[in-house]
Amino acid sequence: MSNPQNLQRHNPKSTLGRVLITGAGGQLGTEWRSELDRRNLPFEAFGSAELDITDSDQVEELISRVRPDVIINAAAYTKVDLAEQERDKAFSVNADAVGNLAASARSIGALLVHYSTDYVFSGAAQDRAKWPGGYPEEAETHPVNTYGASKLEGEVRLRESGADWLCLRVSWLCGAHGKNFIKTVRRVASANGEMRVVNDQYGSPTFTPDLVRKSLALITSGRRGMVHISSRGETNWHEFACEIVRLSGIRATIHPIPTREYPTPAPRPAFSRMDCSRMEGFGLPAVPWKEGLAEVIRELDSHE
Repeated sequence: MSNPQNLQRHNPKSTLGRVLITGAGGQLGTEWRSELDRRNLPFEAFGSAELDITDSDQVEELISRVRPDVIINAAAYTKVDLAEQERDKAFSVNADAVGNLAASARSIGALLVHYSTDYVFSGAAQDRAKWPGGYPEEAETHPVNTYGASKLEGEVRLRESGADWLCLRVSWLCGAHGKNFIKTVRRVASANGEMRVVNDQYGSPTFTPDLVRKSLALITSGRRGMVHISSRGETNWHEFACEIVRLSGIRATIHPIPTREYPTPAPRPAFSRMDCSRMEGFGLPAVPWKEGLAEVIRELDSHE
C-alpha cells in the first residue's frame, strides 16, 4: 500500500485553539502536556481511564461536548511483542479507535493529529538499496509484525475518514517520560554493569521533546497529510545504547549481538530509517540524534 499523502496546506492559525489530548498518561501525551504547560497554552487531556478511544459512543460524546479545534491522538498500543498474541487489542486501539476519533473530528470540523511508526515498513535489503537515506513518505508499506500492521490500518482509517488530518510517522520513540529504550538501558546497565544489544537493526530515534515542538510547528503552519519526523543520521540499537551509557556516565559494557541471538515473538525490520526531507522542506531541520539524546539525558538527570 502506498501514496498515503493527501498532502495539502490549510490556512495557518496563529493559535492552536481548543486542544484535546488522548493518551495523556503515556510518554508522548505527557510530553505534550508539559510543552503546552510551558507555553501557557490551554488544553484538555484524557488518559485511558477517562476516555476509552475504542468506544465510539464515548468518543463521540466527549468530542461533541468539548468541541476541540485540534485533537492530538497520543494514545497507542505499543507492546510490539505482545501484539502477536493480542492482535485484536492492537487493532482495536491502533486502528478502530483512529476511525472513531476521525469520525468525530470530521463531525465538528476539527483537525486530528495522529502518530504512526517506521514499523509500517519491511526493512528489506532491497528497500535499503533503493532508499539509502531512509524511507520517504510515499514508499510502499509492508509491515513484518502485528504492531506495524495495526498502525498501518490506523493510517488507512485516517486517510479514508474524510476528516482534516495530519499523520506523523516516528521511529524508535523515546523521551524522559514513560517506558522506553533509554530508560531500560540506563536501568539495566547500572544494575548489571553490562548488557547485550543487537547491532544489526538500523534506524534513527525520534525524541519526544523534539517531536512535540515540530508537531506544534506543523499544526500552526497549516500542514496536512503525512510527514516523517526523526533525527539526523543513522544508528543501530547497540550504538544507541553505548551513547546512552556514555552520556549518562554509567560504567558498563554493552555487548553487540546479531538479531538471531536475541529472538523475539515479533520480528523487527532490519532497516527502518525514515527520510525527513519533507519535514526539513517545511523549515524544520532534523536534530542530530546524539544531540536529541543529550537533551533527554539532561532532563532525566535533572529529575534524579
